[in-house]
Amino acid sequence: MKKFRLLICAIVLSVLILGIGGYLLIDLVTPKVGLCLAGADRDMEEMLEVALKRAGYTVLIQNGENDPESQNRQVENLRQKGVKLLIVQPVDPADTAAVLEKAAETPVLFIGAEPENLGESYFAGWNTQTLGRMQAELLERYFTKADVNGDRYVDYMILSASDNSVYFRAVEEAADAYETVKLEKTVCDGTADGAKEICKQAFSKYGRDLELIFCDSSALALGAMEAVRENGRTPGRDVIIIGAGIEKASQEAIRTGAVTAALVEDAEALCQQIVQTVKNLLSGKETEQKNYVDYKVITHENVNA
Repeated sequence: MKKFRLLICAIVLSVLILGIGGYLLIDLVTPKVGLCLAGADRDMEEMLEVALKRAGYTVLIQNGENDPESQNRQVENLRQKGVKLLIVQPVDPADTAAVLEKAAETPVLFIGAEPENLGESYFAGWNTQTLGRMQAELLERYFTKADVNGDRYVDYMILSASDNSVYFRAVEEAADAYETVKLEKTVCDGTADGAKEICKQAFSKYGRDLELIFCDSSALALGAMEAVRENGRTPGRDVIIIGAGIEKASQEAIRTGAVTAALVEDAEALCQQIVQTVKNLLSGKETEQKNYVDYKVITHENVNA
């Protein structure tokens, strides 16, 4: 009986040792990565979880609940669970200091909109410089269509919801590669009504010389579209509108061709960049601190794709 008990104890001890060893081996082979999005974006969460697991990582997920304090607590919880790296979509990209403080020595990869302060952390996502450059590069595709008055120059204006010099400069620099004339760059209140009023004023000033309007949001593109109509012209034919982002109303505008094109955030491209950046960081490879992702171009040809 005593030998039997010793045998049972030996088996239990062996199982425990194997279990602990297996756990440590799994943690070594599949490092734990923490994921904390700003809010409830289940599609992005699932996409990242699947991609990271396929790449060989264990993924621990928390949600920032669209509240900076909640996100800070979740980041600290993930760190205490032994994650090797934190992927964080900050609730407030303008203030990431608290997230970095809670992360302590754990590497942080911020994703989505570019934070104002990265510190020694990393970033993968979109920025307004890329947006402006890609919008202006669409001139190559639409130049002939945009040259409505046939003078071999495209006269354009830039409309933004904020005084973003990076966005303005990116559009201007990329547009300089083509035969263009910048009429003006204007900041409005970010609403469709505000954009419409500014565009109406521009039509009063420039008349039919104004052939193309760049907008950094879907609301501004819709406002510009209405201004074109109230000016007695057809948007998408007499004035080209290139926007950013896509909502239900702007989706319909793109489908009908009233808004010629819009640039939208490409979740799949972001996911691929995140996985590659995580691989580089955890394998010790040299990694760019800022890893920008291109936008997806949406036109009437692929708006429903």
